[in-house]
Amino acid sequence: RGSEVTPELIALGRSAGCSVVEVWAATRVAVVATGAELVRAESDPGAGGIHESNSDMVAALAAEAGCVVVRVEVCSDEPDELRALLDALDTDPGVDLVITTGGVSAGAYEVVRQDCSPLPAFSFVHLAMQPGGPQGLGRYGATPVVCLPGTPVGAFVAFHVLVRPALDRRHGAPTPQPGHAAYAGKTRRTRTGRVQFVTSVLAPDGTVSAPDARHLTALAAANCLIEVPEAVDQLIDGDDVVVHHL
Repeated sequence: RGSEVTPELIALGRSAGCSVVEVWAATRVAVVATGAELVRAESDPGAGGIHESNSDMVAALAAEAGCVVVRVEVCSDEPDELRALLDALDTDPGVDLVITTGGVSAGAYEVVRQDCSPLPAFSFVHLAMQPGGPQGLGRYGATPVVCLPGTPVGAFVAFHVLVRPALDRRHGAPTPQPGHAAYAGKTRRTRTGRVQFVTSVLAPDGTVSAPDARHLTALAAANCLIEVPEAVDQLIDGDDVVVHHL
């Protein structure tokens, strides 16, 4: 259960006299990044613009989770443009799931929230976690849609903590369980009242350290997330911490 059907597995099944097996089809995913300020990597962002990174990152995370990424789109903050794109994805028989990034916070121009919150099968919440608190979930037409925050680290953490386990269950694959490690490093203050997920590096000796967790350079070097309970206000050298392997 949960194994990829490979030529080797087919041979094993045949040799055991098995001709039919139950399989889970890979989820076909479309990824949509939203934001008027976003420009492609090959373009000059100019004043007020930033290079868009969420769409390709989330697409890679979905592929790593066993999905087939069928479309990757970047959309502005114009509600009509987003609705037209979601309409097209909903009528595309090759799309099983849409994952969006951005436009879900409580600001005045949050395009995903603006377009989808009036729908009866949609809800938006701010979870007591950091990063990645703003979330949305529902159906656009008949298509499930997961809405992640727009910050790259927030989208990354939210995918691993919330989306990846759901995809694993859908694919019949086991979800990796968190482990424990000893925190090594200087005392690190954490905000109480919400669960913190800190991008970190687990060393071969079983200790884990946390560089500046809010930057993409730290994310690129990370191989785990430290989960800090909402009542804990600091990490001290030697603390036993929960780690989620990436």
